[in-house]
Amino acid sequence: MMAEAYAQDIIDRTCFWDWKYEFSEQVGNYTAPEGYNFVVCTIHLQNNEFGPIFTEPGNWKLTAGGVSHNHDIATYSDEISYHSMHDWPGQVLDTWYEEEIDGWTGEEVDDWTQEKLDEYIDNWSEGGEDYWDGEEMETQIVYLVQTNRSIQELNCAVDYPYYLSRDWHYHSYLDPSAFTLNFDWKYELTDRVGNDLAPYGYDFVVCDLYFQNNDNEAISTDPDNWELVAGGVSHEHDMATYSNEISCNIIDVENGMEAETQIVYLIQEDITIEGISCTADNIPPIHSTWYYSEGNSRSTWWDWMPALSKQIGNNTAPDGYNFVVCNIFLNNREVRSISTDPNNWKLIASGVSYDHDMVTYSDEISSNSIDVEPGMQTETQIVYLIPENNTIESLVYDAYNPPIMTNSWYYRPIDY
Repeated sequence: MMAEAYAQDIIDRTCFWDWKYEFSEQVGNYTAPEGYNFVVCTIHLQNNEFGPIFTEPGNWKLTAGGVSHNHDIATYSDEISYHSMHDWPGQVLDTWYEEEIDGWTGEEVDDWTQEKLDEYIDNWSEGGEDYWDGEEMETQIVYLVQTNRSIQELNCAVDYPYYLSRDWHYHSYLDPSAFTLNFDWKYELTDRVGNDLAPYGYDFVVCDLYFQNNDNEAISTDPDNWELVAGGVSHEHDMATYSNEISCNIIDVENGMEAETQIVYLIQEDITIEGISCTADNIPPIHSTWYYSEGNSRSTWWDWMPALSKQIGNNTAPDGYNFVVCNIFLNNREVRSISTDPNNWKLIASGVSYDHDMVTYSDEISSNSIDVEPGMQTETQIVYLIPENNTIESLVYDAYNPPIMTNSWYYRPIDY
């Protein structure tokens, strides 16, 4: 019942957010090494969810040039407006209270946290169930990135809150000119481009690139300035780019211009294509748009819903334990596949990671084990066994090279 109440309580709730960034060679006493720049990211958070979002820098990863970057130590310099989760009032609860709100159910905490817990109880008892609602703040995180690597996305690496939605606080979603350079790309694999045949064990990657430049700085479509990142390695363009079958358009895309081009790369078969990056000097900030497909063409849309049960078929949970039946929805719009194999999914409850239970394979559970390829959609169920009164926190896809995942609110739609 606690899981059902928990799920019901977060319907129509979300944490809205946006971010912007700027480059710097110097942050306080820190100087970027030669060939690198600091990227100072400013994050705005408006939390309407019943629960915290953690601003700890370790929970946020910057993707640049197809590579995920952890924060840099310069984040903690005096010149950066960095806030940890403990600087945000109301963000200290790691464990839910009992249904009657009769006391702390987790481990012993320090005096500062206990003070906030007491404040939480007082607000709850006075009808303040929305104590965390409406919390708003800004924080900054610094990353160190190779010069000329295109900045692609900032992601919260913790699967909580469930509803993390871009609200375009720093940009107008309806006004493309609010962004500096709108960019999108797509690709397809082939073994032949015109008269050029890919060697055995290799594929050509034909990339389509779209540009809509609102910045004063031009950006070049010259293939020499663009590298494909695949298997963790940067690849330069192949000479097949200049064949008659490829629409390679080499120009400087100036302010107010819109352009498309094609570039061809040669990579080994069966390696993961991770991103494309501009290596030119003085490029404008790049914002990913969705020119080639509606919605987020680089994400696996997903959702999940837990439910507690003491009995599944002939299987009864031991005393002091509950089964958690997790319904999972996947709509893969990414370029990488995602597996429904229960071995790849972990349930996080009260800070502990749980593997699936063998009850997952019983006749009463609709579990499948397939690779959800790009363009596919499916649902599955996975069962976990956890102690009673544990807090169900998140479901995590724990596999090598996972796709980017975006909450789709399939089970719990949000009313905007």
